[in-house]
Amino acid sequence: MPTVTAGAALSAAEGEGTLGLRTLAAADLSDALAPFLPHFVKETLRCGGAAHLVREGPRWIGLLLVDPLENVVSVFTRSAALVERTIHDPSGRSVYAEVDLDLPREVFAIYAAELAREPTHRFRHPVELLGDEEDRSVRSLVEETHGQLRRPWALPPAGGAESRFGVRLGGELVGVAWLALAGRSARLHTLGVRAGYRRLGIGTDLLFGRMLWAWQAGARRVVSEISAGNVASRAVAEKGGLRQVGQGFFYRGAPQVRPSSDPDPRFDYVRLAPQNGQVAAVESMSEPQ
Repeated sequence: MPTVTAGAALSAAEGEGTLGLRTLAAADLSDALAPFLPHFVKETLRCGGAAHLVREGPRWIGLLLVDPLENVVSVFTRSAALVERTIHDPSGRSVYAEVDLDLPREVFAIYAAELAREPTHRFRHPVELLGDEEDRSVRSLVEETHGQLRRPWALPPAGGAESRFGVRLGGELVGVAWLALAGRSARLHTLGVRAGYRRLGIGTDLLFGRMLWAWQAGARRVVSEISAGNVASRAVAEKGGLRQVGQGFFYRGAPQVRPSSDPDPRFDYVRLAPQNGQVAAVESMSEPQ
């Protein structure tokens, strides 16, 4: 594979078989979530979705992750033109991006904290690491707190980059949350507490439990995306020392007016797929799948 550096303009003449996650690591596509993009690609492919690197001329400017079950595309890019093109794609998919356009959207606050020292917290409830044997209990809890799960990656399996944590009261699993580890960064996500057990400090204990585990695993930065309207979760994050560093935007459904459905000649989409135990680029196309 070619040697690349962050922000480098990669040649469009490079053979597609040499591209993949290393190319992704060299592209400047997100501030807070950049360390997790290779993990997002692997999870998307594992669950039957599609992943595309996007090239404009000689530069890699975007990553598209397609969830076919929810009909959602996550776009990691600095390019407003690419986000707008994805929103106006004839497929009518909803789109998540960190680019703010003048369109109706749901706003997510992106929080982060630097872990300069080991987190300290007086726990009210023991927090435990959960294994795969807890799948049934975990699914039941998450469906109660988040609704019916259609996406297989809504419940990442324990192991690898993902770890999941729980709190029990009276032998019942009443709170659960995930952490994804990427080098020295950790992403806190998918927190759920049963309705009858809220306002007892369980969410706060799960936050600090994950931060402590992340510190012990070598992470020195944590990030989390929280709906701007979720005042309680934002307050818990801020109690843990996280501060808002950015925003994400969810553009739901298809706009009423669409531009031409013809491919945009500025963009070249390169599909990623598993190959010999790695993730590699396998074909170019004028539009994503």
